[in-house]
Amino acid sequence: MKITGINPQVITKDPEAVIAAFEALGFVRTHCKSGDEGFEFSSVRMEKKKDGDESVEYHVDVISAPTNGLDRDLTTVRINVDDHDAACELLKSKGFTEPPGFGMNVTPSSKYTYLASPSGMIIDVCQHIKNT
Repeated sequence: MKITGINPQVITKDPEAVIAAFEALGFVRTHCKSGDEGFEFSSVRMEKKKDGDESVEYHVDVISAPTNGLDRDLTTVRINVDDHDAACELLKSKGFTEPPGFGMNVTPSSKYTYLASPSGMIIDVCQHIKNT
């Protein structure tokens, strides 16, 4: 299993306020993704480029999922991997579990699982699905 990327995520009931805060810091929206009636969510990927350069320096994801029933924003870590199942097995062997209201999901472009460490840190293990 190889880690191909890592960035913070903010899960919120007020995505526009969080997006506006990151836009004030120089981030721009790069793409949006949403779920369906089976699992309702919206995800906005944002990036900040290096000053005077076109390469991306930072990413952040802003996610809204009303089914999670959060009473406040939650910050998590997204880890992109080349083998979702192997990464989840490794983390579960270290005591990570699926928190209530999260778990494994599949979209046309990704397979992901939110896992919580014994201390409460949440990691979103994500593998992109390549279109062939």
